[in-house]
Amino acid sequence: MDDLFEDAANSAIYDRNQIESMDGDEEIEQEDAWVVITKYFDEKGLVRQQLDSFDGFITNTIQAKIDCSSELLLILTLLRS
Repeated sequence: MDDLFEDAANSAIYDRNQIESMDGDEEIEQEDAWVVITKYFDEKGLVRQQLDSFDGFITNTIQAKIDCSSELLLILTLLRS
């Protein structure tokens, strides 16, 4: 079943060979994008997407910013009561 793919917009099911033989010149339409987005959120859920996005930010984006900076200036603020 892993080799079958559903095209919900056209109510069709394709196997891997049919997909690979399709013409790559077909333009992706907005309706196609919404089918993919809906399927993603149905499977993962909104919370999982948010957590994955945050994890990616922490593990990749912050490190990339640090790697691109030639010099970092850390400012420590002491709170006095």
